Amino acid sequence: MSINTPEINIKDLVLDEPQKFQDRPFDPEHDLTSTDWLELTTQLEEYKAKGLIGSWMQLARCMGILSPERASQNIDQAEAWEIVKDVDSSFDMPGRAGPAYVTTDSQIFIQALNLRVLCPSYIKEVKRNWIKLDKLVERMKAPPGRHTTDPIHIKAAIKLLYPNQKVGLDQRDSTLAKIALKWGQDDQKWDSFIHGAALTKLIHAPSYAKFGLGKEDWAEMKEALDNQRREARGKGDWGSFALFASWLAIMAAPNPIITEQGIDLGSSEGTIDSEDYKIPESRRF
Repeated sequence: MSINTPEINIKDLVLDEPQKFQDRPFDPEHDLTSTDWLELTTQLEEYKAKGLIGSWMQLARCMGILSPERASQNIDQAEAWEIVKDVDSSFDMPGRAGPAYVTTDSQIFIQALNLRVLCPSYIKEVKRNWIKLDKLVERMKAPPGRHTTDPIHIKAAIKLLYPNQKVGLDQRDSTLAKIALKWGQDDQKWDSFIHGAALTKLIHAPSYAKFGLGKEDWAEMKEALDNQRREARGKGDWGSFALFASWLAIMAAPNPIITEQGIDLGSSEGTIDSEDYKIPESRRF
């Protein structure tokens, strides 16, 4: 007795070529929409028109981290330099118009980040004339006080201004980060953790890896970013959204590198670099 069997095309039994995945859990080139970027550029112009210089500086810095190429279309280095040196007295720069005040470690870090991202070509001038490495190291080693309570910020500032300088993380730094991580995981209050985690990644990437962030953690942080997006649309202010996204971008970069031009987060185009993303096996016969 003969049995009629339908013809089978072997090509139908092989899985299609897998799509290319991102090699990082958050990538602004993929996870931020064109609408998001339009909102950020519009907000940047609004801050400038209203004279909200501090808000302008923070948003400009965040945009420079998220996409240096696109940000350069809206941000001029020379203009940014005039704003950075005038608004913040972290380095007690000559010629400032603003009031002088004693700065905290976190303010020094933000100023260093502003310089590296917004006007890196002026950093040599800053280091030569106003801020010396030994002064930062001296402050880093100082006992906790009114304005020196968080040495991790000074360590990050040193790394931003002097990229070749080795800066380690001690037990106190890691303990603070672990406490913040526990807080984020338990209460979904990720803001404090991602700030410290981004600093850790900039200072010493292997120490960041010890946080052991998993898919669930990243899913919650990206959900928190979605909430920030919804709030931004409701309030008409995208500053907090951009700040949150910029910290995530640093955390998610495989190996952020501080260069003469800024912070290089690398490119994820067409690469797969995670055990979480496996290529499906073809069926064999």
